[in-house]
This record gives sequence, structure tokens and C-alpha cells, in this order.
Amino acid sequence: MHIIQHDYFFSALIAIPTIASHTCSSTGSNTITGSLCISKADFALLSAQKESFESCFTNQLRLSSSLNIGAIFQVHGFEQLANGDCQVSYGCSGVGHQPSALTCLKATPDCDEFKTILGKCCHSSGAIGGGLGIGLQAGGGLLGGLLNLGSSLIGGLLAAVSSHTCLATGADTITGSLCISNADFELLSAQQDSFESCFTSQLQASSPLNNKATWKVQKCEKLANGDCQVSYTCSGVGHQPSAQTCLKATPNCDAFKTILGKCCHSQGGK
Repeated sequence: MHIIQHDYFFSALIAIPTIASHTCSSTGSNTITGSLCISKADFALLSAQKESFESCFTNQLRLSSSLNIGAIFQVHGFEQLANGDCQVSYGCSGVGHQPSALTCLKATPDCDEFKTILGKCCHSSGAIGGGLGIGLQAGGGLLGGLLNLGSSLIGGLLAAVSSHTCLATGADTITGSLCISNADFELLSAQQDSFESCFTSQLQASSPLNNKATWKVQKCEKLANGDCQVSYTCSGVGHQPSAQTCLKATPNCDAFKTILGKCCHSQGGK
């Protein structure tokens, strides 16, 4: 669960590790290399989590597709950069389906298991941070938490996915909803076709078994607190784990953030 509203308060008290950047790319038919740049982390504590990193990412990779059941994630090294950030370099082998593996790697920093690991790497984990587990579980400060869920900053207002739920409702179907804050309801509603195209493209690339999957908006609704809720369904899903991983990761992709950027209240005010 992503705790957004309280993040800003807690980040003022403790330095919460966040993923500053994450790159990964295919380097062969069954291999991937990548690196995570993590800010506000204690280098010694982070390095001590090597086995936890490997276990977490390997488990997620193997769930991403039946073709990735033999995939392995290995940390190649930890490096403290000049600006104080920590870089984790890694390699993956045994990858049977590159698109779902790459999508999974991008999504894994958003999973609860990874956030628990990251919460053990705070500079303050032995002091005030130890009593503020709620802050650590959020995985970042206000901006970091929102960006991890997919956000776009336009004219000083941040349109962001504040929550996202999805679950299987049948052998080949999924339903879910996105709650988006700081968005103009009319502008958001006008992006229905773009939302559907973006999510459908990502779904179909997530696994060969999902190449017929489609994502459809069921309803756009303005909530009492001003947030906008987008309810959706997916059909034609052939592999549930990779589809659900993909759905969770899609708000992080550039195409989605571009769409979200068109929905800010400030669009007409510049």
C-alpha cells in the first residue's frame, strides 16, 4: 500500500531512501543488465542487503511469465557515487521473454517486499526512523512516492496516481481502478482512448500469452475529495501474473506520463 498523504511530514524527520533512476536493457537473447540509483540510503546497510535484493527480484522475475521461470537476478556491485547516492549494478540470466522481464524489473521497486528492504537502508534506521515504519513503507518523500506511481508536473501542479488496485475476476479477466489526484476531470475524461491504447499496448507486450489482451475504461468518476477515479476491465488475458505486473508498472512508463500531463488543472492557465 502506498501512503502518500503522510509522506511529506515524515520525510522532513527522516531521510527515506528512494529510487532516483533505474535503467535496464537486453544484452542478449536471455540476458539483461541494469542499474538502480538509490538516494538517501546508508551505503553499508544497502550493501548488506545484497541477498535480499537478489531474492526479491528473482522471485518477481519468475512470476512475470511462464517463460521466465528459470530467470535469475544477480547483483554485480554496489558503488557510492560522488553525490552520495548509491548505485546497484545487476545482471539477469535465464530470461525467456524479454518484454515481460523488463516490465517486471521496472515494476519491482514498487512492490511491498522491495520497499521493506529499502526501509532497512535508511541513515536513520537506528534512530527516529525506527519508530516511523509508516514513513518507510511509503518508499519515498511526497514527490518520490508520487513519481513512483506515475506523475507529471505541469505548471507547478502534480497530476499523480495516488492509488491503483487490480485483481483477477476470471481466468482471462481483470478489473481495477486508478485514483488520480490534481487532475482536471474533463481533460482526464477526454483521454479515454489514449488510456486504453497505452494500457492495451503494454499488456500485449507483457507476455506472448497476453497478445490478445485489451484494456477498457468502464467509468471516469469525480470523487468527493476532488480526485478522479478511472475504473477499468481487461479481457483476453492469457497469463495473469505478467498482466497484473504490467498493469502496476504502466503508470511509470513515459507514454502514460505524457497522457497524464495533458490532464492537469494548469493546462489552460499557462
